[in-house]
Amino acid sequence: MVAKAQNDLAGVLEAKTVNGASDAKTFCSILMKLASNSTPQDVDIQLYVFTRVEEVLGLQVEVTDADSSVYGHHRAVLFTTDGINLVDAPFFRAMTSSDASIKCASSLSLACLLSQKEGKLDEFMQMLVGHIGYAVNASSGVGDIGSAIEDIMPALCMILRRHNARNLFIEKDGVNLVTTIIGKIGANGGAQQLYDCSFCLWALSLTKGVELDPFLNAGTIRSLIELVSAAPSRKVFRMSVSALANLASTEDSAVLTEMLTHGLEKTLEGLIHNSSHKESIDLETENDIRTLYELLMRNYRDLSTFERWASEVNTGALRWGIVHTDKFWRENCKFLERNDFELLKTLISLLTYADKDPIVTSIALYDIGEFTRFYPNGKAVVKALGAHEKSMGLIGHPNAEIQRHALQCVSKIMVNNWEFMR
Repeated sequence: MVAKAQNDLAGVLEAKTVNGASDAKTFCSILMKLASNSTPQDVDIQLYVFTRVEEVLGLQVEVTDADSSVYGHHRAVLFTTDGINLVDAPFFRAMTSSDASIKCASSLSLACLLSQKEGKLDEFMQMLVGHIGYAVNASSGVGDIGSAIEDIMPALCMILRRHNARNLFIEKDGVNLVTTIIGKIGANGGAQQLYDCSFCLWALSLTKGVELDPFLNAGTIRSLIELVSAAPSRKVFRMSVSALANLASTEDSAVLTEMLTHGLEKTLEGLIHNSSHKESIDLETENDIRTLYELLMRNYRDLSTFERWASEVNTGALRWGIVHTDKFWRENCKFLERNDFELLKTLISLLTYADKDPIVTSIALYDIGEFTRFYPNGKAVVKALGAHEKSMGLIGHPNAEIQRHALQCVSKIMVNNWEFMR
């Protein structure tokens, strides 16, 4: 039966024609029966079915009757039992296969279906995230992570073209997962793997009203800037620039600050003045580069002022950037004298955020330490306000970053000649 069905289907595909909606439905129904009745050992049959699904959805088989307007644009309907519910069980089962080629083909074909038709999108996304998360945690090097994700990334790239899939992926810590993969591969790693990752981040950056915290917390902006600087391939470079341009277009001060902190404006300036590089990029990418550069330079002065730092402290939304640097504190420490050190008191109060937001606590510890270094008699001021005791209490915190910054902060408070200890 399986062999006969294969021959019949092969004949139809050779003809490149399905005569009418009824034949099209029968054709796809046989495909699903083949997938449902095959065993894990039937590798060739499963690959045959799943690649045919991709071809049908890719409009490589014509529908020639009056219903073509329906089936030509909504081919996923052909893979339902009632025009509504997708026959998805064979796909989900095949996604757990130990054979990488079957896992890749089944996940990609299901991604194609779910990009055109409502279905179990949450379950599908959970499987993708679970597979990627396992690969990230289990891999020990570039080669390991590359081989571990190559069977699932095509499906992820496909499904993230759908808006609500992007939201789901972000909710499931997807930004952090993809950024972690880039870190493990390295900016000079495999071009195709880096392209898949940069494409995913670009797609996520397109999300309307995108939540920016995941990109900031995962270090995504830094990773994208490293890809732009390394330019492992033209397509990786293009996707990375475009993703950064999308994120910058929000004109969120934290995002722009992060870009400036990692020297993106200098990288872009070099690209603009590099005639040989200019000849190798397309017009759209060149426009992204110039728009991004102009946006960063227009905001540079505003983003590096004391008022920017004060705004972060008053809102409790501290994020690493150019207002949390040696240079900033050297130039601005005396502004904290205002209103009887009101802002310094607020900064010290943020140390209580340790269990709620480790990043805020780490930055607050860093800033307190830097104020102590550069403000005349800063040690006495912070001790009088209780910063010494609170910092000491965080040295044993379970979060490694908080531990590190607490120890450095206490050292700056206690050491008389800190400059000699650097």
